[in-house]
Formats: sequence, structure tokens, C-alpha cells
Amino acid sequence: MGSAVPNGDAGSMLYPDSDSVVNAPGSEPAGYYDDEALNEHFVAGDGRVNENIGLSAVHNTFHSEHNLLVNDIENMLMNNPAIPASFLAEFLSNKNTTTAGADALAGKWDGDRIYNAARYVCEMEYQHIVYDEFVRRISPGLPVFLAYQQNTRADISQEFASAVYRLGHSMLNETIARSNPGQLWDPANNQDVALVTGFTNPSQARLPRPIVIVTGEANAGGNTVTYTLQAGSHEALPDVNSVVSISGLDNSALNIRNAVVASASGMTFTVQKYYPGGYTASAQNISVAGNATGSSKVYDRTSAANYDATWSTKDVTPNGVINIARASFSSPGDSGYTYTPGQSAAAIAQGMSQQRGNEIDEFTTDAVRNNLGSAS
Repeated sequence: MGSAVPNGDAGSMLYPDSDSVVNAPGSEPAGYYDDEALNEHFVAGDGRVNENIGLSAVHNTFHSEHNLLVNDIENMLMNNPAIPASFLAEFLSNKNTTTAGADALAGKWDGDRIYNAARYVCEMEYQHIVYDEFVRRISPGLPVFLAYQQNTRADISQEFASAVYRLGHSMLNETIARSNPGQLWDPANNQDVALVTGFTNPSQARLPRPIVIVTGEANAGGNTVTYTLQAGSHEALPDVNSVVSISGLDNSALNIRNAVVASASGMTFTVQKYYPGGYTASAQNISVAGNATGSSKVYDRTSAANYDATWSTKDVTPNGVINIARASFSSPGDSGYTYTPGQSAAAIAQGMSQQRGNEIDEFTTDAVRNNLGSAS
């Protein structure tokens, strides 16, 4: 996505761009920022929530779990016959009806008290996942947790955190595994994205993965470009009016950023307009050389000089050649986003837990995945 930072290098305020779409990285002219990209960012207590879409999924999961716990606590306080009215009253504010039960029905909850009750349970769930599932797989000899010991310091040294435990980052591979919406993760048909694609790019969480293209061809007038998808690798056509950016073709004139999909059929889609960003609010007509053509640049995995380990094996053709041209999405089309925030978190949990080669999945194992079964 385009730069979402509203301040320049010297701290001066930048202008929001005038269009209504999220633009590609680096496409905003000097003096502007992408306000639509800024609006795609999550707000959380941890400033790293938007660092990558996998981390955003974990935040979203525990945020949803917290809200679910709030509902459960309120329901228990109101309906459990073992809870006395005096205890229920401790969770209420602005009590002005005849009974605590009536105040609860009127929604007169003490928000801070309810929040902290749910927070306490949520923190315990998180610590259970970390200590009993994640850390114990790294160091199985850790003693079983029996009870809190107030005289034991639980913190770790700066040297351990910064040097020894850097192994945590090495557990990430080059791919963020995602399933298709509402499906189990399939190694041959999925929405996996490269780790670099999911970094500082919050809108990618709700958009399809970049699609592989093999050719681009302009019409005689140079005002329409047709792109052809790679066959046999489950490439899905982009939605009409979605905003895509083309990269990796050997004719740079056809590597158009912020292009608007005009039509899509079979294995091809066309673009006729693009968003230049900055003060220009509307999409502008594309103008390239008439009948210009371009083909995907390639990497040959059988050649050490051309080998690039960041491209997944599902993109390899039978002769070992990888097409690297992509159409990357920045804004949805007529059908809206592919995923809701909940579906995005569920898709990542499905992918990370099914893709057994990525051992970081131990951090999003059953305890997290079970909470995502009905996410929407």
C-alpha cells in the first residue's frame, strides 16, 4: 500500500491524496500521503499491530476473544442463580432502578470492571498458550506450572531476550500461509503471500494474494492493456474495478501501478485507467505504445545464478522456470473485500497450523484455532 505516514522527513504535515483508493507503495507524489492506506490500519495498545498481517491476526483473535468473554461474564452475572445480587451490584454503575438485576437488564454495567474481568481471563489464556504449548516445545524440561509464586522473578535478562531468543524470528519462513475463505488450507490452492508482501501492508489481510501473469499486450490505440494469467496454478481473475499494480514484465511500460480492472474473463483481464495519486481525484486514461507487448521475467530454479528461494514451489512450471510477473491488489473491486477481519485471522490460523513445515504454528495451535471456528 502507499505511504500512510502523514508527516514528511522534517516533521511537516503532508496532504492527503485526493483519490478514494489505496495506492501501491511508492506511487504517491512528493508532498502527499495515502489517507485510505492510513485508514486500513488497526488501532491497538501495541504499536506493532500493523507490522505484518500474521501479527494483526493474533491481535484480532484476542480482541474478539476479549469481547466474547465480556458477553459471557455479563450473561453469567445475570443468569447464574448461584451469584447473589450483592456481587452482581459490584459490576454495575449508575444504579437507579429497584434491583441489581433490573440495572443489569438496563445495561448499567461498570465498563472498567467488566473490561478488567475479561482482560484477566484473556491474559491467562495467552500465558497458557505461550508457556504450556509454545515454550514447552522449545524446552520440554520446564517444570509444570502449579501456582503463582510472588517471590519468583518471571522476567528475563536483556541479553537473553536480544541475543539468545532471537531464534523466535528464525521460525518464520518466507511465506505467510493462508487458506481460501472458509476452507481448509490446501498446499496446491491457497491464498499464501510472501512475508514481505504481508509486512506494513494491513489491507493485504483482506485482499487476495498477488496473481501470476505471463504476458501483457496493448491494443492498437495504446489505451487498453490485456494481461494473461498463468495457467494451472489456481490464479483467480481480479474483480472488476479492483485496483492492481503490475510488476515483473520485461516491458516496463506495461508495469502499470494503481491500474483499475475494466473487465475480466477466462484467463485475461484488461485495464484502461490508473490512479496517479496526489491531487488527482479520478482515474486517468492509460497511454502506452500501440500494440506494445511484454512477457514475464523468469527465474530458472535449475540455474544457481537465477535461483531465488523466496518464490514458492507451486509457481514452478515443469521445466523449472518461475514466472515472476505479478498483479498485486491494493483496493477491492465491486464485490468488496475477499475476507472480513475475522475471516482473515481464521484463514491465517488455518494456513499456519496446517502447513506443518512452519513450526511457528505452535504459537497458533488449538487454543487459538478453536476460537476461530466461526469467525466472520
